[in-house]
Amino acid sequence: MFANVEFRIAYSENVRRVMRHANRLARKLNDDWIGTEHLLQGMLIEQDSDMMRVFTAMKTDVAACHKEIGRLTQPRPAQRQQEPLALTPRAKLMLDYAVTWARRLNQAQLQPVDLLVGALCEREGLAAQVLMNVGLELRGVCRYMLASF
Repeated sequence: MFANVEFRIAYSENVRRVMRHANRLARKLNDDWIGTEHLLQGMLIEQDSDMMRVFTAMKTDVAACHKEIGRLTQPRPAQRQQEPLALTPRAKLMLDYAVTWARRLNQAQLQPVDLLVGALCEREGLAAQVLMNVGLELRGVCRYMLASF
């Protein structure tokens, strides 16, 4: 499904669904890549319980995230899309950070909440911009997760 990513840790079923959502959203926007913004949208659609616990604890509104994504992204003109869609370098880096975080916590599988940490670690992508614009910051999220999970 994803042309330029190595799977070095098992992906939970929730992460697989996030990836499918991201792929569908990228195609809907006529993008020929999957970026951090598509992954974040997939995470928000999936609404994994652990990730929602973080959002609640950090007083972050999911609707505000959707609104911010809409503000920062625009559909492109229709074009022929490559098959399969490749991850952007930033999306790949986001996944790498997420895998590193999951391994640090000795997890057997990558979870959507790990993708949240990966998005915040990869500070240049649209996902990080959206999350920071709605008030999430890496240090607070990591502290909460280490104390609560």
